[in-house]
Amino acid sequence: MISGYFGLPGCGKTTFLASIAQKELRRIKKGKSKYKKVYTNFWCDGCLRIDYKHLGNFDISDALILLDEITLDADSRNFKQFDEAHKYFFLLHRHYNCDLIYFTQFYDGVDKKIRDITNILWHVKRVGPFSIARQIFRILDINEQTKEIVQGYRFSNFFELLFLHPFRICYRPLWYKYFDSFERKELPEFKDHKWSDRA
Repeated sequence: MISGYFGLPGCGKTTFLASIAQKELRRIKKGKSKYKKVYTNFWCDGCLRIDYKHLGNFDISDALILLDEITLDADSRNFKQFDEAHKYFFLLHRHYNCDLIYFTQFYDGVDKKIRDITNILWHVKRVGPFSIARQIFRILDINEQTKEIVQGYRFSNFFELLFLHPFRICYRPLWYKYFDSFERKELPEFKDHKWSDRA
């Protein structure tokens, strides 16, 4: 299954991701998980490292794969980057007993092929020291004018709120020690120039 979480910067997406990773690692240690490994594309204590480019190019089986800021690798405006290997992995990930959870700042920035096969979508908001994810349900409809099938989304209705509990809550301070929130790649130093230095 492919799940997606999205929300504004600072709402706790990476913290949510770290909490999912740590909870799954605990289940693996107890022998209660269907996975053998947890992979992340950011440093997270106890997890194995993976990069987006590895998906579909290597046998990654029996794993939960967590990708932070997927738009950096699978941008909807750079659809040519979504090659045959990635298409193969995303379409057949279940054949390898893998599930994938991705996080992004804006949902429509993710490559359309990935969005189309995302089973569950969550919107993350920050409320004090908590991050709250609310499930968004995917629906299929028929366009009245074109008679084509279109994909849409909706929030939960009253009965789903009562019986499905479509919320997840993360108390962020519990998980800060498991990841580096300010991890970044090294860039060359920028030389400052005053406006009076015209050259």
